[in-house]
Amino acid sequence: MLLTRRDLFRIACAAGVGLAFPDLLHAGGVAASPDWQRSLVLVELDGGNDGLNMAVPYTDPTYIAKRSTLRVVPNATTIALGNATFQIGPNPGDISSGPLILNPVMSRPSGLPVGLSAAWAANELAVVLGLGMANPNRSHFHGIDVWNSGSNSTAVLSDGWLRRILAGTAPVPSSNLAAHTVLLERANSNPVAGTGVRNLAMGSPQAFLRDAASITTLPVPGTNPALQRVISTNNDVASARQIFASKLTPTPTFAASFPAGAFGDQCRSVAEMISAGLGIPVYKMHLGGFDNHANQRAKHDDLLAQLAHGLAGLRAALIEKGWWNRTLIATYSEFGRRIEQNGSDGTDHGTAAPHLVLGHAANINGGLFGRQPGLAYPDDRGDLRQTMDYRRLYATASRFLGYDATSSLGGSYAPVGSAVGEPTPLLKP
Repeated sequence: MLLTRRDLFRIACAAGVGLAFPDLLHAGGVAASPDWQRSLVLVELDGGNDGLNMAVPYTDPTYIAKRSTLRVVPNATTIALGNATFQIGPNPGDISSGPLILNPVMSRPSGLPVGLSAAWAANELAVVLGLGMANPNRSHFHGIDVWNSGSNSTAVLSDGWLRRILAGTAPVPSSNLAAHTVLLERANSNPVAGTGVRNLAMGSPQAFLRDAASITTLPVPGTNPALQRVISTNNDVASARQIFASKLTPTPTFAASFPAGAFGDQCRSVAEMISAGLGIPVYKMHLGGFDNHANQRAKHDDLLAQLAHGLAGLRAALIEKGWWNRTLIATYSEFGRRIEQNGSDGTDHGTAAPHLVLGHAANINGGLFGRQPGLAYPDDRGDLRQTMDYRRLYATASRFLGYDATSSLGGSYAPVGSAVGEPTPLLKP
């Protein structure tokens, strides 16, 4: 078969429309017993989220002293997270307790009757404290590479932690799976980089259907491996488009509210794809702007309000369509922020931070998990000490999808709440 330069360019454009990385859209395999009717939604908080102003130790004397203009106080609609255990020394018994609140903008952002209050009341919101790693690196690029690859802080792996899980050993026919992952925004930062999985990058499912409309299946040549790879990419895009078109006609609509802007659009797109029954195991969203070295308070509050509104809308939409009981949402970020605000009313790159997990009450226990790093017990650079390895969050997400993450993460990491001595698992059996 002879292909012109125009043909090859068209196929490359198809990969650009549908794929972040053409290498990834190759027939792959999955682990032996995944639940293909479940979906994991990952939300990257790009720039380093200030966890102390999200899950707020508002009565802590060090917090009050170190956050003179940035500190958050409760109001009438604040979600009280309850008393957390604070790790205040090197020994397991070096603990104290104190109250945490969720930043008030996350209960009723922008004055609207939306936010995470309903999820918290339904026992469907978990806050996992102190997530981080030993010997943390405070570089944006290195930090997100570590979180995406599931490695330790000094030996970043070349592929994503979810790629190692999803590639697995049991082949999945392309006719049964449009993609292993859909990447919405910032597709070049993801935990599925590598070979053996299909990853679709798109602005929205409607944009993908429109932009890939001219892609048709081509015969794969018997020789020339490079050309085989190009044609296989083209054909996988064509196959994915057919599946999307059949499932998303008509596009689901929702009574749920989503915030205006890119993040709200991503949440709506994920709701559409999950409720259409595409059977895609992983969706990755992106919310940027968290690297606030100056004048942080208003900008950070706005981002947290968008996050809460978007996730509340996604939850409500999936409840409406009957898919919430098959979905788990988790946030992640390259690092947290420093305990002490800087001289520009901002915060600088830090270390450990809390993250959010949302899921149906049949699948998760809501509440606080782990220990809050003691603000008066910082590391040698004055930052929060991690109290839980971040890979335990990944082990939790993997277990929800039906995978054992041990080989992918290079060791055995107990899902959150499931280690010896921990009273309540985040995931229900």
